[in-house]
Amino acid sequence: MGSGYISLAIALGGGLVKAFCGKKTSGLVGKLGDAVFLSFFRMLLCILIGGGCVLLSEGASAFAANPLCFGLAAMSGVFTASFLISWLFAVQTGAFTMIDVFITLGTIIPMRVSTRLLGEAIRPMQWLGFLLLVISVLVMCSYNNSIKTKMTVRSFLLLVLAGASNGMADLSQKLFTAYCVGESNAVFNFYTYLICGVLLGVLLLFQKGKAESANRVKQGAWYILFMAIGLFVNSFFKVQAAQILPAARLYPVNQGAALILTAVMAAVFFGEKITPKCVLGLCCTFVALCMMNLF
Repeated sequence: MGSGYISLAIALGGGLVKAFCGKKTSGLVGKLGDAVFLSFFRMLLCILIGGGCVLLSEGASAFAANPLCFGLAAMSGVFTASFLISWLFAVQTGAFTMIDVFITLGTIIPMRVSTRLLGEAIRPMQWLGFLLLVISVLVMCSYNNSIKTKMTVRSFLLLVLAGASNGMADLSQKLFTAYCVGESNAVFNFYTYLICGVLLGVLLLFQKGKAESANRVKQGAWYILFMAIGLFVNSFFKVQAAQILPAARLYPVNQGAALILTAVMAAVFFGEKITPKCVLGLCCTFVALCMMNLF
């Protein structure tokens, strides 16, 4: 499983770059049209990066994916689009750390489905570890309220949508590794980006003020470029890890580690205070990860 954890570590690095740049560009989002335009532009970059990787590593013939692979990529693309929009709005409404808290809760989706469909057992200690993650959510919610305004219904729904969308996108990756053995990871990710980009493009047609949104994108062009690279790295290597690690380890560990890393990043770069409640929540997360992987 060592190679699985190496792939996961690389994916976490890409996710951290994506999160940092996402926070930096969130100030450019003033309305839905801005979020759609920004996400569409980022997805175009991912399509170019993903398509280039397929051509260089496997050739043009590799684009002929089988129907099941394409269907799972479509599922991944739809929920990735949903996640991108909800994430950009959610990051404006509360503490940066809270987004990863709800994404962590969303990992229950691939965990439970993998148990049912793929026969991946979840040990009692892993369930206890997940319960501890839930406790950390409650602690971090209190932390959020102590440094920001109290969470509104809109903020809560955005966070739930972001977490559920990410969980469904993770599930599509896990199903791909289980049912499309031998199929190209690079091709799966390319079609994920392509379908997500098409959906965002269609949504963009109905948005007003495209010129204004385009100007906003130009202001954060470099951040958006690195955000696209981070997204590609995160997605590609998370699928690599999913081929080796069971869902009960991969997704909670990925999100739990991301929770710790983003809390540190939020404190260092964005001035969010590390209070005793935050420390307690992060300690609960760390212990939960140990329970899910060492016992």
